[in-house]
Amino acid sequence: MAKKPRKIYDKEFKLQALKLSVERGNQAEVARDLGIHQTTLSGWKHEFMDKAEKLYLAGGKTPEEIKIKELEKELTLVKMERDVLKKVVAIFSKPQK
Repeated sequence: MAKKPRKIYDKEFKLQALKLSVERGNQAEVARDLGIHQTTLSGWKHEFMDKAEKLYLAGGKTPEEIKIKELEKELTLVKMERDVLKKVVAIFSKPQK
């Protein structure tokens, strides 16, 4: 028996479904009205809550923002190291008396 291809729902649909379930307070009814299984809607809710928790724990910053901040710190350190090396080269390049 061939399996049905899995239906893919976009992010907007998932968020609207979650919003409806919060507004109505009945996840089973919303799932039935949208033509999806209740466990699918429940899975979306857990996925959303996990992402929200991670975002909260990260201080409200997305992973991209965190990565940018880390790279900015690393760039500052590398610039300082470069400046120190330039000074060292200048000191050792002076002719000795």
